Amino acid sequence: MPDFEMSEEESKLFATAIMSFQSDVQPLAAKPPRSARNDALRDGRNLVRRRNCIGCHEIEEDGGDYVALVDDPSLAPPMLTPQGAKVKPDWMYAFLQGPIPIRPWLDVRMPSFALDDAHWNGVIDYFGAISGTVGEFRTHDTLSAAAVPREGEELFDLLRCQQCHVLDTIPADQPTDNLAPDLRMARERLQPDWIVDWLRAPLDIQPGTRMPMFWTDFPASPYPQLDSDGPRQLEAIRDYMLTFEGGPSPIRGN
Repeated sequence: MPDFEMSEEESKLFATAIMSFQSDVQPLAAKPPRSARNDALRDGRNLVRRRNCIGCHEIEEDGGDYVALVDDPSLAPPMLTPQGAKVKPDWMYAFLQGPIPIRPWLDVRMPSFALDDAHWNGVIDYFGAISGTVGEFRTHDTLSAAAVPREGEELFDLLRCQQCHVLDTIPADQPTDNLAPDLRMARERLQPDWIVDWLRAPLDIQPGTRMPMFWTDFPASPYPQLDSDGPRQLEAIRDYMLTFEGGPSPIRGN
């Protein structure tokens, strides 16, 4: 038997191919247990590979080759691993059917795919399975602008969020690799709990992001608002952001 100098991964793939030649059905003990999450992971992984989503996006530490074509990783298509926890399912469904620019200054654009509802729901279930968010819809009572603690706006201004994040007009004095999505979309697009997690530790969610870590000693805070209570500060900023309106929307078709 010659030595083909296979890598460990190649050896596993070769062994799997040989085992597939046998006519006997694999025993149940050799198969992963059936569950809604495992089924969603299996079907979703097959779909994103067949449609080559991983050619542009990184998903579960796989793919994302497009990043090699740009000078800065922030100009590449986003990592999709946290999408289930990040994006509301109804917004994601509308976006997949009719993509809109999230970062209009990028050269790359999300293509449209002629898939039916079953496939789109499979994608959404897959993202939810990755993030452990498969389940019933969750609601969040958005506060009116008058009910939001004033400290939310104070912290938003103090941290200079609008220096990078677009609010209708793209800042002319910022290089494109510093720009971030229009926060007017947050109310319709983002999961409220995810916004808090992102503000607290963005690098834990997306390594390499340009989003700063403002609460390095969380739950302690270096800012005086709300008695330097980190969790309350994050919620105040989140609640203030969720009062923004008028951004681009795939649900409304603009």
